[in-house]
Amino acid sequence: MSKQLTTPNNQASDLNKFVETAKLMDEHLRSLKLKSATFETGTTFDIDPSTNTSRIVSNGAVIEFAEHTTSVTIRNRESSVEAASKSLQSRKFMTQRQLGSFAGKSQPWASDKLNNKS
Repeated sequence: MSKQLTTPNNQASDLNKFVETAKLMDEHLRSLKLKSATFETGTTFDIDPSTNTSRIVSNGAVIEFAEHTTSVTIRNRESSVEAASKSLQSRKFMTQRQLGSFAGKSQPWASDKLNNKS
């Protein structure tokens, strides 16, 4: 798979490309029968088997594919990585690995920063 997932710049054309690329990634990873994957770039992929919903998380963006909907969450440019990650954590269940991907950081960073250890 040659496409790279790049965070959209909050523009419609970028958002459409982002969703299209993420959908191709989702289809490819599902065809490989993967339930979870982490890329060298830090992007993560997970499927919730109980709902068959998949989530791809990349630096500053989350995309979820459900049976009837697609949801995209993008960090606002003026928001800090930490503030956006905490906001996201409070609104929807995400693992520390996924929150680290969203922040462009690591799982230990998410554990430390989001549990107020640092």
